[in-house]
Amino acid sequence: MTNHVGRAVGIIVGYPVVLWLAGTVVLRLRSRRRPASPRMTLRTVGALGVGTILYIFASIALSFVVLLIGIFTSLPT
Repeated sequence: MTNHVGRAVGIIVGYPVVLWLAGTVVLRLRSRRRPASPRMTLRTVGALGVGTILYIFASIALSFVVLLIGIFTSLPT
């Protein structure tokens, strides 16, 4: 059981980190020839905040669905 919990935590933490790294690489390659713009605008901060909130709510909803599946599959028939 511990192995599954560790793997789930690794996926939950690792997935956004990998997406962030991939996005950073793609944006740097894409904007290599363009002049530098301000990094953190108000729009960027707002988008990051909304994305973080949606990720947290999606993780909670997924955990609830997995809990319900676990409860109903472990009940005696």
